Formats: sequence, C-alpha cells, structure tokens
Amino acid sequence: MIADRLFSITALIAVCCLVEITLARDAIRLPKNLRPYNYTVRLRPDIYSSQTDFTFSGSVLIDFDVVQTTNKIVVNQRGLTPENFFLTLAPDSIPANVPRLQELIVKDTEEVFEILLNGDLVQNAKYRMLLIFKGDMPVMGGSGIYVDYYTENGERRHLVATQFQRDATRTAFPCFDEPEFKANFNIELERRESRTSLSNGDLVQTIDLEDGWKRDIFERTPYMSCYLVAFVISDFEHVEFNSDKGRRIRVWVQRSYIHKVNFTVSVAGKIQDWFEDWTDYEHQTSKTDHVGLPNKGGAMENWGLILYDENALLFDPENEPVSFKMRAASLIAHEVAHFWFGNLITCEWWSDTWLNEGFAAFFQWEPLGDVLNWNHGMMQHIRAVNSIKGMDELESALPVYRPDVQLPSQAPSAFSRFTYSKGGALLRMFQQWIGKPIFQRSIRRYLKKFAFKSVVTQDLWDCIQDELEESGVSNFNVTENFNPWVNQRGISRIQVERKSNNLDLTQNRYPDFSGDDNYLWPVPVTVVTEGEAPGNNNVQFTLRQRNDDFTPNNLGNWYGINSRGSGYYRTLYDKAGEDDLLRTLENDISKVDDNQRLIIMDDNLLRFDKSEIKEVEALRFTKFLRNEETAGPWNIFSQSFQEFYSNIVDISNDTALRDYTRYLVDNMYGKVNFEPVVGEAELTKLTREVVSGLACGFGNQQCIDRALELVNQYRGDKDNNPIPADQRLNAYCTSLSYGDNTRENFFFIEELLEETNSLPEGDALFRSLACVSSVSLVNEYLDRLLLNSTTYYDDAGRVARMFNLLDNERGRATLIPRLNDFWIGDYPQGQISLTLVKLCEQTFQESKANEIKRILSERPENFDYLWDILNDNQNWVAEEYGNIRQWLVDNTPTNYELKSVFTGQYHNNQFVRYGSILDFENY
Repeated sequence: MIADRLFSITALIAVCCLVEITLARDAIRLPKNLRPYNYTVRLRPDIYSSQTDFTFSGSVLIDFDVVQTTNKIVVNQRGLTPENFFLTLAPDSIPANVPRLQELIVKDTEEVFEILLNGDLVQNAKYRMLLIFKGDMPVMGGSGIYVDYYTENGERRHLVATQFQRDATRTAFPCFDEPEFKANFNIELERRESRTSLSNGDLVQTIDLEDGWKRDIFERTPYMSCYLVAFVISDFEHVEFNSDKGRRIRVWVQRSYIHKVNFTVSVAGKIQDWFEDWTDYEHQTSKTDHVGLPNKGGAMENWGLILYDENALLFDPENEPVSFKMRAASLIAHEVAHFWFGNLITCEWWSDTWLNEGFAAFFQWEPLGDVLNWNHGMMQHIRAVNSIKGMDELESALPVYRPDVQLPSQAPSAFSRFTYSKGGALLRMFQQWIGKPIFQRSIRRYLKKFAFKSVVTQDLWDCIQDELEESGVSNFNVTENFNPWVNQRGISRIQVERKSNNLDLTQNRYPDFSGDDNYLWPVPVTVVTEGEAPGNNNVQFTLRQRNDDFTPNNLGNWYGINSRGSGYYRTLYDKAGEDDLLRTLENDISKVDDNQRLIIMDDNLLRFDKSEIKEVEALRFTKFLRNEETAGPWNIFSQSFQEFYSNIVDISNDTALRDYTRYLVDNMYGKVNFEPVVGEAELTKLTREVVSGLACGFGNQQCIDRALELVNQYRGDKDNNPIPADQRLNAYCTSLSYGDNTRENFFFIEELLEETNSLPEGDALFRSLACVSSVSLVNEYLDRLLLNSTTYYDDAGRVARMFNLLDNERGRATLIPRLNDFWIGDYPQGQISLTLVKLCEQTFQESKANEIKRILSERPENFDYLWDILNDNQNWVAEEYGNIRQWLVDNTPTNYELKSVFTGQYHNNQFVRYGSILDFENY
C-alpha cells in the first residue's frame, strides 16, 4: 500500500546510507591495454520457473583492440559463474597469433575474471572472445540485473529490469565496466510469450525457440559506455506518440496506470525535439521508451530506454497536485538531456561526473520555459538552487569536481547533490556570464568535437575558450574564471556597501570556516538599479579579489545585486541599501524582478536561520508578501518560518501572530481564492497552496467554509472527490481542525489512506491526520499509537504518525500528560529518544516544559540532554518573545479588520508540505 511506502521513508533513508557503507568494495580499475568496440549480448532471465529464486544464463561476444601487447585479459564481473571461454581473431583484424586459454581465474573481491593465455595478444590486432556464464537475480535489488514485481488482482506479476550505473553492468555480463570504454552493443533477450522485452534499440526480429521461448533481437546501440545498456522484460502496456520531428516516443507502465501517461508521453516528445534544436545534434536512437517501474528509486538515462520510479513518471491532472506535474516534466527533461550530456559525451571517470549530471540538472529546467511556458528560472531556484546553497554552507560541503575519486569504491561520493544541483547552478551562472548565444555555440562545438568520446572538465573549458575567441572576446580566460567554482567547495557571500555612486564589495566563504581563509572566487556581479527595467542580467563587474569597488550605471535611490539570481553567491547589503530595497518592495513590488525578490528573501532569511539576525529583523523581509503573487518568495517564507511559527504558537494563544499573518495572507487569498482558474500559470497553483494553507490555518472563514464544504461533499460521495488536487492537504487538514464533523472526517481520511494507491494523495492524507484538533480524538489517536500500536500500525507507521502529530500544538499538549505511556514497564517503545527530542524542541510554553520535567524526573533514565533543550527554549522566550510580539503588533494596521475569529488551530503541516513541495531531487 501507499501508506506503507510513506511510513518507511525514514527507514529507507537509513538503510540506503548503510548500504553505501557496507557495499564498499575492493574492485579494481581495469588496465588500458585492451579496448572493446563491439559486444553481442544474449541473455535468458528466468522469472517463470520459480517464485523465489531467479536465475539467468547468457553469453557475450566482445570484439576488442589490443593497444599494448599482453598475455592476460581482465574483464569485470560480479557474482557471475563462468562456464566456457573461446578466443579468435575478430573479422576485421590484421593477421595475428591467437593464443589459447591457460586459466580463467574468478576474482570476486576485485570483481573481475582474469583470463590468462599461453601466448601474447598482438598489438594493433583485433580479437573476439566468447564468454558463457550464468548468474542470479535478486528481488527488488535495485542495482544490476534484478527482478521487480507488482500485484494485480491479488497476483504477483514479476518483471526483469536493470540499473547499471555506476558499475553494475558486470552483474549481467562480463564487460569493461568503466565509462571510458565505449562500444556498440547488440542485445538479444529470450523470454516467454506472456512478456514483452525492451532494450536500447528498436526490436528488429523475434525468433521462436523450443519450449515456448522467444528470442528478441534489437538494433545495435550507438557507441556508448556499457553502464547505459538496459532492458526490461514485463507485461506492461504502452501509449505511443510521434513528436513533431517524427521521433517515436512510448511510455510503458502496468496496465492499471495507463490512464496517467498522457501528459508524460506528450511532454517527453516535445522535450526531446527541443534538445535536438538547441544542440543542433540529432538524437541517436530510432525510438525512446520511458518505463515506469514499481519499486525503483529515481530514474536512469539509458540511451533509448529511460527507466523511472513509476510514481515520478505518472501524472493524473484530476487527482494529483501541480508539484507532481512539475516533478514529472523536470525529471523527463533531466533524463532526456543525458542523451547528449552523459551518453553522447561521457565523463572519462567518475571524478568528472558533473559533466554528466551538472548538465542534466541545468537542462532539466531550460526546456520547460519553451515547451510548457513555465518560469524555469524560478523553478530552478525553488527546487534546486536554494537547497544546495544551504548544503554548501555546511563544513561537510563537497566540490563539484572530485579529483579524489579514483577507485570504484569511491565513486558513490561523486554522485552528490553538489554534482547535480550545484553543477547545474554553476552552468546557469556561466551562461549568464558569457552570454546565452556564446554559451549555446560553445556547447554545440563541444558536442560535435567530442561526440561518442569520453571527456574531462578541461575539454569543456577549451571549447568555450575557442568559441569566445572566435566571437571576438579575447580577454576572458575560461579556465581561470570557471575552475575555482568547480574545484572549491562552499559558497561566497558578497558584502556590499554603498559609497555615494560607488559600491564597495568584499567576498568571503560563507560561513567562514577555519582553514578556508584563502578561498576566493571570480564573482560575476550583476546589478539592477532604479533607472533600469526589472531583471537586467548583464554582468557589470567581476570581483576577483577579497575587496574591490566599482561604479554601476544609474545607481539611483536603490539597487539590487545578483539580478534574477543567476549568480551562485549570497549578498549582504549594508543597512542603508537594505532599507532602500525593502522600501521599494513595499511601495511598488513590480520594480524588482520576481526571481530577485526570491533571492532577496532567501539571502536574508538565511541570516535568521543561522542566528546572525534577530527574528524581528528577519520579519522585515516578509512585509512585501502582502502584494506578492509569485510562488518563489512564498516558498522561501514557508521554509524559513515554519519552525518560528510553531514556536510562537506554542508559547501563547496571543493573537499578534495570527493578526499579522492574516494581514499578509488575506489580501493574496482574495486574489487566488481556493479553486484554480482555467488557463492560469502553474506557479500560481503553488502560490495558492501556500497562501490558502495559511489562510485556513489562521482562520480565514471563506477558506475554512470552502474546505469544509468540499470535504463534506466527498464524504457523502466517496467515488467522486470534488477537492482540487492542489488543495487536498489543506482541505483535509482544515476538516480536522474546524467544524462539527472532525471525528467523522478523521476516520474517513484513515479509510482513504488505507485504500489509495496514489503517492501524492497518500501524502496529503497522511499529513492531514495530525491536524486533528479535538482533544478527545487526539487522545483516541494516541491510544492507538501508544497502547494498541501493533493492532493498528507497524512500528515504522507508528513512529511516522507520532512525528507528524508532534507538529500539532494540540497534539503536543495532549501527549505530554501521557509521556509514561512511552514505556511498557521499564521498556521503551520504538524511537522514544527521537520522539522526546522532537517534543522538547517544539515546547516553549513554561507550564508545558515544567510538566515534561516533572513526569520524566520520576523515571530512572538520565534526561539532562532534554533539560538543556527546554532551558534554551525558555531563555529564548524570555529574551526575544516580547520584542517579536511588539513588532507584530506594530506592523499590523490598527484599522485592519479580521473577517473571522480564530477558533481552530494553526498546524505546522500548513508549512511543512509547502516548504518542501518541490524538493524532489533524486535522479
């Protein structure tokens, strides 16, 4: 069930982290004396003879060049059993000696077959070897060749799938399993009548074999790395679409989901056509299949056969929020981008992984503006740049280029968020720095020069340098300007001080960690001023030293640094510059570009998150939201202030926070309302999600009434959900916080959660359960969680529900008197320490803190670490709350009349879902 997947997310993360550690191996790098150029792979995966143990058999012919004389062949394998070996000259070879097999040694630790010969392979000759082998396929292994399954009408339906990146092709057949060893692949798959097989190339021929088996023979692949080989054997159905360029696009899923692929198949074709136009380089396979698998994580860009987690590929516009539509479109764009960046041109080794993944992360946004008319710049900021900047501010940050990655066991660390999101953000900055036309011509030059080859970072820099010089730009050294950004970890912050018509700039790594004092970046500075149109994006100055100054054009009464947010750095204004900018935003928000408004909020609210400024100073950056109609600033607001709001609500029932929030929100709610409007921009739907969630949560009666009306309709006609897909979390949450039917709604939502097979719907239902406001119902819920947990929920589900409930002020208040229920005698239940820490972190009211201390003090365990948390919270209240409350009162107009009295409750889920609504970086 979907509920099971939701509840096990935390456990899965822990397991995945553990797997990366425990799977560290002693696999070796291959010698460079042999180079393959053609494979013929024949495999027979058996998913029919057994329901538990799955095996396969196969053979591989490998044609290879001899670069240097040797008497040994070393090929990768993992878990394969060799059955026979033959060697002969390849048909296109020069005459040469053919040595015989002396010994075939299986080295499982090094993950190779070491084939010793009784003579030498001759330099410049070409040989063909045949290996016959067999192996096992794990169930839901997720890597290599494996068996997946789904359930239909109570019957388990098995299928075969692959995930060969980084180095798991060796689980399916012996090969040269490193990215630089490119070759053509001829794939032949044997299956039963009940299944269909897919591979990189189109199906050429099917041959009938004995005992009901069939052999499917596929077109030869382009010249590519072996990790891009892929196949699926399943009983999926498909929808087909021909793009405007005549490219054949198919989407394959289990038959019960086929109605969810119409958007996917259409947008996939348009995106692929866009890339052909942008790159001026034709796609290299005769068809492209997109396949949704039931238990896969992320997606894989195999040439001609992209494999996805089905939940990331599917989209039902009637029942799923626009954030999932955006995820599907951007993920497809990311994977299709790899056809050119990663497949056509491939990093030589994983130290340069960013040349694959950084380009894909950059291009997962670029087509969406043209293909879907979406604000791709803001989407990139919301989904990728903001979060990676936060990670880059940690001492554990990693550089984009990873020269330290030399061994297969080190390769996983090259596939980090820095490689993906930061790499993409840097490419966006480089594009803005040298200009879009030159950037595009540079990339076209790069593709043509290195097509079907492997590359290192300097190859890219050289192509950009050549294009700049041919375009008449002779004073820009690409290597000097770009290398520091990919080689150095961390992020720069530019402090700006205005001195008359000059701007004085100082850069430092942010935050300033010891040992990084010498970090400097060549920072491209864009400036927008009062005298220019919003969104000016021309680089006016490059800051190369620790400190420098320059004179912008038409500085005027206000200015903004990092126009449109293309630069990968933070900005800290002096007090006068900050005041001028905020005054402009409050007086006429349209004077400042929407992307820059997002950056202004992000850069400055970050200072609040890092305790550089007090809450009252951070709140200044929220005032212009009253007139903010775009999703980006609202998203930053929701991310930065969710914990702050939860803390304030826990302290007091005072109306100051409610009044100020309603002052911000009611104006915008009057513009966006509850239901979507036909033809509106997709980002408007995201704005509505945040605004209406806060409106209902803080007592806007129009919002509450509409949410309750729709939930009541749904409860009366369960087969027809009238709630707009983007508003379901808000409506479900509101129905448990207000009105006379909270109990009926609670059990109705529980029932829906058990029945749904939709991940986004399950997410909304699950989160909403913690919004329950009735004390008696919260107690009943706690009975099920604490006293009868094994009856109602498994351990993962119970812990997830408890954590969710702790985001509810009423949930925390009701839980505190029942803390002893966490123990059965002297034995704690489940993740008690994590639960207690979360409870204490969110407890700010003195009476609640004292009650926690009283109850836990009676137990024998040492809880000093909890007392420290509670005492810190009390100190914060004593020092800050009075000033915060006064600021809220001072900045809520006295003539502002609330449309209703706040009778329900704010719930942190009103922030939590929206704050992470587009955080789906998992490729």
